[in-house]
Amino acid sequence: MAPEVGLERLEGLVVLDEVQRKPELFALLRVLADRKPVRRAVHADHSTL
Repeated sequence: MAPEVGLERLEGLVVLDEVQRKPELFALLRVLADRKPVRRAVHADHSTL
């Protein structure tokens, strides 16, 4: 599996231990870190407040 396939699905805080061993990932990580977060609609009614 290509790294971008697994990494592009991640959201929130992600910790990559020993990433310095794969310097070829840094260009991809920059693009993924700079992407705008996906806004998800949240529906709340009075019973959940």
